[in-house]
Amino acid sequence: QRALALDETLAEAHTSLAWVTFIYDWDWPLAARHFRRSIELNPRYSVARQWHSWFQVAMGHPELALAEGRHAIALDPASVSIRRSMGWLHYYTRQPEQALEQLRRALAMNPTSEENHRLLGVAYTQVGQLDEAAAAFREAISLSESPALAIAGLGVVAAARGRPDEARAILGGLEARHR
Repeated sequence: QRALALDETLAEAHTSLAWVTFIYDWDWPLAARHFRRSIELNPRYSVARQWHSWFQVAMGHPELALAEGRHAIALDPASVSIRRSMGWLHYYTRQPEQALEQLRRALAMNPTSEENHRLLGVAYTQVGQLDEAAAAFREAISLSESPALAIAGLGVVAAARGRPDEARAILGGLEARHR
């Protein structure tokens, strides 16, 4: 808000304010206005397109979200974050094969990213490739200082395999870590 008070034409400031307003304040009409203004000011700002894609999917506009995500990738094809976001968008829009393709590309761009491995595990789980999912979650755990989400993913895989005792043991381990 301070940046915009100094210069209303900063696309980056509008984008940041839109994101905060969207994620934390849940003032979606205001977030939409700031996203629109950011893109109007700088249509080539890839982060605005990326974050706007998340807004669109949350607002129930999956096709607009995917189009905005594709636009972000076209603007910055070397961005691991944008590629990973596109994987998430495909996951959320129930397009798991496309999610896997995007996440594999993100992983090739940064093979040491815990988040890339973890999200790949989530996508593999969605398509029922449980061995691949477990391997991805284990790799995420090995790369993370805070592996709780990836450990939880292993619990989901155990439950999907029909191993409730193993899933409960993983949950118990997470609860113990939390304490």
